[in-house]
Order: sequence, then structure tokens, then C-alpha cells
Amino acid sequence: MFYKNLIGNKKINFKQYKCPTITNGWAVDQDEKSLPYGSCACSYNFDESSGVLKDNFGISVLQTHHTEYTHREDDLKTFTDDLLPTLAFRVFFTTIRYYQSETNFIRLMLVVDEDCHLKTYRMNSATINPVSVPSIQLDGVKRMNKLRINGVDNLVFTGPQKSYAYIPIISTYVKELDNSLQLVDIVTYNNRSFANSSLYKNTIFYSEEFNPLNFDINNDESGRIVFEDTLGDCTRVMIFKNKLYVIRQFGISKIVKGKDKKEFETENMCVVSDAIAFNSAVICGDKMIFATGGGIYEFDGNKATRIVTGLESRLKNKKQYGDLAAYNQGKYYLCCKLDFGDDEYFTVENYLANHNCIMIMDVDTHKYSLVRGVEITDFANLKDMSNQDILAVVYSTFQSYRVAMVTDSGAIYNAPKLKKCWESNESDFGYPDRWKFIKDLKISTAKDITLRLTFDGKSKDVSVTGKSTMQSIKINRKVKRFKFKIIAMEAGNEITLPVVTAGVL
Repeated sequence: MFYKNLIGNKKINFKQYKCPTITNGWAVDQDEKSLPYGSCACSYNFDESSGVLKDNFGISVLQTHHTEYTHREDDLKTFTDDLLPTLAFRVFFTTIRYYQSETNFIRLMLVVDEDCHLKTYRMNSATINPVSVPSIQLDGVKRMNKLRINGVDNLVFTGPQKSYAYIPIISTYVKELDNSLQLVDIVTYNNRSFANSSLYKNTIFYSEEFNPLNFDINNDESGRIVFEDTLGDCTRVMIFKNKLYVIRQFGISKIVKGKDKKEFETENMCVVSDAIAFNSAVICGDKMIFATGGGIYEFDGNKATRIVTGLESRLKNKKQYGDLAAYNQGKYYLCCKLDFGDDEYFTVENYLANHNCIMIMDVDTHKYSLVRGVEITDFANLKDMSNQDILAVVYSTFQSYRVAMVTDSGAIYNAPKLKKCWESNESDFGYPDRWKFIKDLKISTAKDITLRLTFDGKSKDVSVTGKSTMQSIKINRKVKRFKFKIIAMEAGNEITLPVVTAGVL
């Protein structure tokens, strides 16, 4: 028999080796010999938070509910391909008040198309009638800011080429703004507007009181705040917990009114050693989360604390320029550059300059999963009384750059499916110098998968058909070191990590 040829008449005490808790995350920069069998060496496109491997990310055609507080099938509308630009650059979502009304809102999605023109979509309407605004040429647009001017909500688009004020409920109203200061973020705080500049990078400009678009520096009522410390450029202006903060290259500063009520004072709230990624700072409930080349931080308004993920050494670009981030339903989505530590290259990793990974982090537990093989160029948070979703501009082989909806389906527009991987460390089962006999492996998977089994450096692929019950796969191999890799190409996964039956010879 096969057993006799391998081990003769020697009696072996077999035991089952189970993987550690699946939610422990990667065992990065740790000695593999000191780790138990089944520790995670690499994982992507799987959600491990439930204790089994499930899909963590997908892209679908945009569907939204247009009535408030309901989720009926008859109020669901689908944005088919003919309604959206075939090539999109940016996507925004906002709500606009009807003039002085505090209760009536228009919910708007705004898309910048391939010609850098603006298209608007009213979301709380049973029909989808995009409105084109060709008079707005958003070449290189940096931000969209909502300002209340004379009781009316204006959308202010800023960019290095041109800036505009636009009132969507008066579709013909477009005003080109003075762009000489190259303002980027504009927020209204205590009856003034505050803005950073891509031209004067160490300066925050403030407007005349009750005149939020007048930044004339020769006016006695408007002016500038110049930072001359070592925290670097002013990259964002944000209102958080009813306070005004400036995101700097190497920290966060707060702006408050001075004692004479006309001048402003600043206070540095936190300092970090690696540059903060420009677009990574996002308000996530009662905390602000941002990323640097040295790690991810959460800020409570007074101090910043680093969130230890274990992946700090895998962040490839210490500056992490070009990052994107969003927050939705307790999760922080961060696009970043990550070294996955393998020899594989997904399509986007061959040409994409900005990022190759999306980290999805629970803001309370700090547990995370990683997305690989998807190119996102913009996020927008679609959050209102009827929807809790994230919009994205995503590249697909079949769809070009399109506006879509982020899901956890595990598929990109249903096809192609996202490749998913979970790889273990190489284990000697605690006996580095002795032979082990692996008898079998037990696993449960709802969908078809491939198991890549590696024995002392030599790999073998085993196809496993999806079933509703536990499956036992015969191994019968004499080895010193063993590892496995789960590869899934389908959507709808639910996989338990394999339990190995082995004995020491």
C-alpha cells in the first residue's frame, strides 16, 4: 500500500493542525519558523472579519433609491450605460437646499466627462435626466465645495486653470471666479470662507465676513494666515467637530480667532514624521483618519495616534502621493501603494502610477482587508436618507472609466471576477529537523477554488469543487515544510481555512 511504501510499519501519532484565528491579519516581517501552521503570509480580495473567507469588494452598475426613508423595489432606478459618460474623470455627490428652505433638498450626483464638462443627475427623482453644463470647463479640477451665499447653495469648483460658482437649481447660472490665488479647498466657518492655495502653499486665505467669495488681500476684512513653522505645506482645510483644521504635510494645525476678534491664531495639534498623503484625510464619525508613508493615524481633534496594522513596512512609496480615501458605514477606504511580497503582477500594477491596493478598515476595530487588481481614480460618498453607498470612477476592460457603485460582490460588473488569494506561511509544524507525514486536508468552500499545496518548495494545484459540506482531500506526503494557497476566481465565496492531519516521523 501507499502508506507502507512511505513509512513502513512505524506507528504515527496523528494530530489536527488548525490555522490561527483568521482575523489576525498578515504575519508581516515575522520569522516564519516561529509562527504556527496556517499563519497568513498574504491575502487580498477576501473579507476575513466573520472568521471565514468571503468576498470583500466589487463594482456594479449604479442603482439608487430615489424616495426618502424607503427601499422599495419600485423606487430603485438604474443608471444604464447610455445615461453616464463613456469616459469619466471625477464624481461628486451633494445635497442642495431650495433657497431658504431647511427641509427641501435636491440630491445631486455630478460627473466630469471626457471633455472636462459637467453633467448633473438629480438622485431624488423617479427619472434620470442628466443636465449638461458645457459652460463649466473643469480641466484639472481639484475640489468641489458647497458654499451658502445670500441664502442660496452654490457649488464652487476649484482648479489650477479655472474656478466656477454654479447654482444647480438655476441651471443657467455659472459664474467664473477670480483664479489668481489658485484656491483649492474652500470651507465656510463663522461667516467667513477659509481656503488653501496651490500657489501659496504655506498660506491659508480668509474671506471678508458674510462675503464668502471675496478673498481680496487688499481688503481690511479679508486676508491671509502664513505658516512659518516646520510642518510644511497646507494641503487641506477641514471642519471637524465644529473646529477649523488645516491638514499640513507633516501634521495638523487648528485656526481660532485671536483676542481682538479680527486676527487669527494657530495651534499645531499633531506632528508626524512621514508626509500625510494629500487626499487621505477623511472624517469618519467622531475621528479623522489619514495616511502617511509610515502608517495610518486617527485624530480625535487634539492628538493623533498611529493605528498599527502590521503592514507599515509594505507601504512602497514613503510619500504615497495620489492617494484617495472615503468613509462609509463604519469603514475607511484607502487607496495606497503596497508591496504584496509575491511575484505576481495584476494588470493595473504594470502601469498604474498612483496605487495598486485599496485597504478597507473598520474604524472602530481597525481590522482590515485588502483589494488588489482594481483601478479607482475617484471616490464619492453617496449618503442620504435613502442610500448608504460609495460611488467610484473605476477602470474596467469592458467599461473604460465609468461611474459605478462599490459593493462586496467580488465581481467587476459581474464579469470578469476578481481573483482572490489567501496564502499561508511555510510551516514545519514545530519540528524543523524532522520529517512529517501529511495524511489529509479538510476544507469547506461554497464555490470552486484552487488549492496550491507546496511541499518543500515544490507546488501542486488541486481543484476543489464547491459544496455545502466539509470536504476531505487526501495528501499522503512525507515533507519537512508545507504551505498552502487558496485561489478563488468566482464570486459568492465562503471558505474555511484548511485543517491538516499530520504526524511526526
